Amino acid sequence: MTTTPKAHKFQLGPEAPKGAGAAADQAKGPKAARREKPLQAPPSSPQKTLREDAPKPPNVSLSPHPKSPAGTPHAFPNAAQRSEEISALQNSMTRRRRRLIQKLILRLSIFILLPTLAAGYYYSFIATPMYATDTAFQITTGDSTNPSSPSMFGGSQFATTPDAIAVQTYLQSKEAMIRLQDNEGFKATFSDPTIDWWQRLPTEASFEETYKTYLKHIKIAFDPTEGMINMEISSPSPELSVLFSKALLTYAEQKIDGLSQRKQENQLSDARKSLATAEDARVDAQRHLIALQQSTLLDPEAYATSLRAQISGLEEKALQKTIELQAFLDNANPNSNRVAGLRAEIQRLQNAKRETEAKMIAQMPNGMTLPELLARLQMAASDVATRDLMLQSALEQLRATQIQATSQSRYLTVAVEPVAPQDPAYPRHIHDTLLVFLILSGVYLIISITASILREQIS
Repeated sequence: MTTTPKAHKFQLGPEAPKGAGAAADQAKGPKAARREKPLQAPPSSPQKTLREDAPKPPNVSLSPHPKSPAGTPHAFPNAAQRSEEISALQNSMTRRRRRLIQKLILRLSIFILLPTLAAGYYYSFIATPMYATDTAFQITTGDSTNPSSPSMFGGSQFATTPDAIAVQTYLQSKEAMIRLQDNEGFKATFSDPTIDWWQRLPTEASFEETYKTYLKHIKIAFDPTEGMINMEISSPSPELSVLFSKALLTYAEQKIDGLSQRKQENQLSDARKSLATAEDARVDAQRHLIALQQSTLLDPEAYATSLRAQISGLEEKALQKTIELQAFLDNANPNSNRVAGLRAEIQRLQNAKRETEAKMIAQMPNGMTLPELLARLQMAASDVATRDLMLQSALEQLRATQIQATSQSRYLTVAVEPVAPQDPAYPRHIHDTLLVFLILSGVYLIISITASILREQIS
């Protein structure tokens, strides 16, 4: 079974009377009538076969209003209705925006404004005023530098930079805090009940809590360009801040004096050891010389001198007799007895010379020959002289080391003396309040951004 779809006419607004429509068409003319010709169904020549059980297309409404009754055309909303809907939507968005702004203001008030006001009230009316004392000092050296051979850092502020850093580290250490607590009562000062609860140190506070309070109220900075150490100490009263400053200056000066103490002690110890070694060596050399001298009853040098004189005398006499014999032999008829006597005398002189020379190289009762004994005596005497020079040098070195140890090579020069302040330096009302505001704002901003990102990821 085939069906031909019927043509549907769409109208905008209520249906107009037929007579009125015809009159209007005539008034418009033939061209307007052709332009406003109602839609008609296509010719039925290309007919399509539809199944009876095929689903029908749903009724599509072109307006947000409910469906029109059956058989009536769909109507579009007019301008008044659209204006009302847009106005209602704008009002809803305005109310929603107002609610969001109110929630934002509430969150900012709770998490930023109220804590900032509380911090400002605390800094202005509750916080105990702290008086700060400023002190500046530097470390100078008393060592004289040789202008002919200057060093890279000699005579400049860089020569004392390690000492200044050591003093700064010491003043910020727990050892300095313990000395200040034992001598001046640092912990008792900040445990006073008159101090507000936020800055007050508990009576039963641990050592680490006391050290944190110490670092908070004692600030030390070193300027390497000028070699100056700046120290700021804050306390509940001006007098205590000055007292703490002077005590720390004393500790710093003692530390400077003790920086080279170990080095000086080592130098003194080495100088004393060198002196003792030189003395022992000199004593050994003298003992060896004395032992050599006591190895024979005679004076070796005098004995050797006498033997040399004897040999020289015998040689001189033998030479004279030889010349005299030669003179006799030059005669034509020499006296044979005289010649024989001269020859015998020359022979005796030569034998005496050989005997004397034999005594020079003969072994002595101590097992050494005379030349060997003389050489050893010379070596022992020169060794004693060398040991004397070494002992004298060790003595001079010990005296110079003692003079250097007793003299002070590092000095603490105070550029700014501690003076009691008249007005409190802390808390800084506006500065601290703005700082709290900025910190809370930053934390709130980070948390808000994180929450927004997580919300978008989850949704």
